[in-house]
Amino acid sequence: TFRRILDLLSHYNLTEDHAPIHNPGYIDDSMPWRPNPAYDARIFTFPFPLRYQLETLATSARINPEDFNADFLTAVRDCDEAKAVMILRRMAENVDPKCDAAEDMASLFVSWRDNMSTVLERIIHGDDRDEETCYVQRVAATPLRIAVLPQELETKNRVLRLIPRDRLLRLQFTDENMSLLGYQSLTEDIIARVRHILNNGISVCGRKFVFLAFSSSQLKEHACWMVAEDNNMTANALRRQMGDFSSISIPGKMAARMGQCFSTTNIGSSRELSPHEWQHIADVERNGYVFSDGVGTISTNMLAEVAERLGYNKQTLSAIQVRVGGVKGVLCHDPTLQGRLICTRPSQEKFIAPNSRDLEICSRAQFLPCFLNRQIISLLSTLGVQDKVFENLQDNMLRAFRGASRDNGIALKMLRESGSLEIAQQMIEAGINVDREPFLRMLLKALKSQRLQDLQLKTRLLVPDGCLLMGVMDETGTLEYGECFLQIQRWHESNPTIVSGKVIVGKNPCLHPGDILQLSAIDTPALRHLVNVVVFPQKGRRPHPNETGGGDLDGDMYSIIWDKSLFPAESFPPVDYEGPPPKDLDRPVTIRDVTMFFCDFIQNDNLGPIANAHLAIADRSEQGAFDQRCIELARLHSMAVDFPKTGIPATLPGNLRVGAYPDFMEKKDKTSYESHKVIGKLFRDIKDLTRHGSLQLIDSPIEAAYDSMLGEFIYDDTTSDAMLLDAYRGREIYNQELISIMNQFGVELEGEVITGFILKFYRRYSKAKKKFDVMERVKMSVKALEKKARQYFEETAAGYMADDMDEIDQQVVRMELASSFYYVTYHPNVSNELGLLSFPWISAVDHLCSIYDFHKGDAAEK
Repeated sequence: TFRRILDLLSHYNLTEDHAPIHNPGYIDDSMPWRPNPAYDARIFTFPFPLRYQLETLATSARINPEDFNADFLTAVRDCDEAKAVMILRRMAENVDPKCDAAEDMASLFVSWRDNMSTVLERIIHGDDRDEETCYVQRVAATPLRIAVLPQELETKNRVLRLIPRDRLLRLQFTDENMSLLGYQSLTEDIIARVRHILNNGISVCGRKFVFLAFSSSQLKEHACWMVAEDNNMTANALRRQMGDFSSISIPGKMAARMGQCFSTTNIGSSRELSPHEWQHIADVERNGYVFSDGVGTISTNMLAEVAERLGYNKQTLSAIQVRVGGVKGVLCHDPTLQGRLICTRPSQEKFIAPNSRDLEICSRAQFLPCFLNRQIISLLSTLGVQDKVFENLQDNMLRAFRGASRDNGIALKMLRESGSLEIAQQMIEAGINVDREPFLRMLLKALKSQRLQDLQLKTRLLVPDGCLLMGVMDETGTLEYGECFLQIQRWHESNPTIVSGKVIVGKNPCLHPGDILQLSAIDTPALRHLVNVVVFPQKGRRPHPNETGGGDLDGDMYSIIWDKSLFPAESFPPVDYEGPPPKDLDRPVTIRDVTMFFCDFIQNDNLGPIANAHLAIADRSEQGAFDQRCIELARLHSMAVDFPKTGIPATLPGNLRVGAYPDFMEKKDKTSYESHKVIGKLFRDIKDLTRHGSLQLIDSPIEAAYDSMLGEFIYDDTTSDAMLLDAYRGREIYNQELISIMNQFGVELEGEVITGFILKFYRRYSKAKKKFDVMERVKMSVKALEKKARQYFEETAAGYMADDMDEIDQQVVRMELASSFYYVTYHPNVSNELGLLSFPWISAVDHLCSIYDFHKGDAAEK
């Protein structure tokens, strides 16, 4: 009987039919994929991309792939392969697990196939030609099974541009509920299973994938990249193509260097850099420190090319975080450089990569709002900042939340201060009222609800007189030790502002009182070309970034605050941790060494427990973060942060383990006490407000009131009906795509998925530890949908434009089409069963706002 059970489970990928009955400690996933003969004849003959999509559909529908009926498989086989892949992907994202596979699958597939307009099909096929993003295959290895998951949209990396995407997949080791493997799950058998898969590979839909590498962010998620080898490309050959890592003798460093090639990037230059366009300059070194650690320079022309290609604001772009060859770090604007030129330093050059000369952009320097978190609040409180200061910050946020639902001015101020929702800011600036437009109201509701949750769970306080900026070095040598330069320009501002006077500077994470610096921000003409970066001096005994908990200039972000009420009453000298030497093998690192390090990290990563212990002890001790146990935990935390590079884990000793946690940490399975310090007070204030319903944040919904001014902008009666039909078709596909994203990530509300401010995930992401990363993936998917929606709008509008139309007439056509998009979404006589409202705004917000401006001009003339 037990053998029969195992045989049945094998058909659902829960175990393998060759797993030993006496000791199923791990499953030998390196063995060939062996479907039964019937399954082989019906599905195994499909091309791999279709086999993968069929497997994900079966997983999502919770059915046996053998149950797919003949009509469904025939429809898939007869369809264009690229189109079939697209349809199956969306079916997997939207399938109802309760559907009848024998009847519903075929009709659903045919419905998708037949209702795709030519324009929409071409746009959606653009997924495969997009230069920035692509769909990535994903597999989860749990203790009991290999689960083939729906593809996810990701920003491309160097390797994804190098080989066909169906040869790569992202493998993640999870528990059965798709959460990260916890301490209770990490038995010897589980680690043996992880090690076995990494060393021997897995078979997915008839294709074997072997270990390739992992990025630093993947390591924290217990994930890695796997590659399907063939006669033209092996994993070793691909790694050699990525770069020369043969001189590295530290496994963690080897993994980190290979991981650079998997950083998500956009190509920032129109062509590869020639030798004369890429120069090498010396680092600025003194007293054993590298003041220029991680930062180089870029010419005005080259930076302008990046801005033009990626759509950045040329006036405020001063620095970019890059990958180029084996170089990582930041390039900062240097107006003295001529032509098309970048200059990199030895501190940025991590390995040799002669095959890669593209300028790849990871991120750009920009103004971001400053938020305090519990670590910083604990340190500032220890350093003498009064509780009332933090209470005032929270009260100001709550006051803005209340007023934003009724007053455009308060709503706009809140949005600008928090740097959020440009589309909402644009709508308000056009004169659209927050108390009448339901889409605008749902955006504000999602923002306010997310901020409220952040207050309760993280004590995340907005500091209006502060910002979060990328750090760079003063290349001119003007600044003295103890000084910095700070010039900011927010999204809605037309001119920059120079901040002068005393500021405090910190970087996350920060656990030691000495991690908070007090500097003097000065104005100097030599640096006024730099906007939205914090410029540190190259002078002094020690670099200021290094004083903030060991920071550098390779892309680290620094919180700068000039709110005097937050200035500490006392200062503490910065600490300089000398960590243990890395685990050096004194020989070249092998891939087996790297996979062993991966397993070691899963077992010994104590970063979270150390940070939690520090927060709890600082709360209960009268000395706060000055407590010697906190000082020791800060040292261990620094060691744990470096674990991925050094290979030396930080162990949490028994005397530093916590027996009871403050109530604000909400450790339901641990002993808890009521915290009497400021974080506890702030936490209970929020809990009381939400518990008693006295905070009107969850706004009552309003009906989708149709605005005839927006919905009936018609200048040409002969085209209006055709426009409405095009608008309706576009709305249907857009809504289906949006629902797919919501289903894929487990998001229930339209406002949450559009903003990325998601209160609660359901399905597998509900257990995800790093929900921020999931939110970023949601935003990426919505951004891709926005791009397709706007492309559809522009291509449709072009079909109504005569060759001899001037720019004004062309704009009238766009406004009329935008009005049609609005009409089919809002008009009570047009069916909108899903009740989704974002389509016209995401597709054509500029032109809908232009209609408002047009009518305001008419009103002014009258």
